[in-house]
Amino acid sequence: MPLQQPLLPDAASAVIRKVLRSGTVYFSEHGLEEMDDDGILQPDVVQTLVRGRVSEAYFRDGSWRHRVARGGVEVVVAIESDERLVVVTAWKR
Repeated sequence: MPLQQPLLPDAASAVIRKVLRSGTVYFSEHGLEEMDDDGILQPDVVQTLVRGRVSEAYFRDGSWRHRVARGGVEVVVAIESDERLVVVTAWKR
């Protein structure tokens, strides 16, 4: 179901957790390349999304995005609906 964007951080966090439980997470080609460059595995990204701190939304390249940080990993996601999100990029600080 489409969402009213931009989402506040708490709402984004709830949607991210819902998508992880019962939706679909896509990884962009760029995101996979950056993850590989920094030695980040998909389980690292999932743990960051589950337990990380979600930032305020910002608009870039046609989508609302949130940065999620936990430990030394940061992940940027575009929440497309309450059933789908895209990992845009990820890196280690």
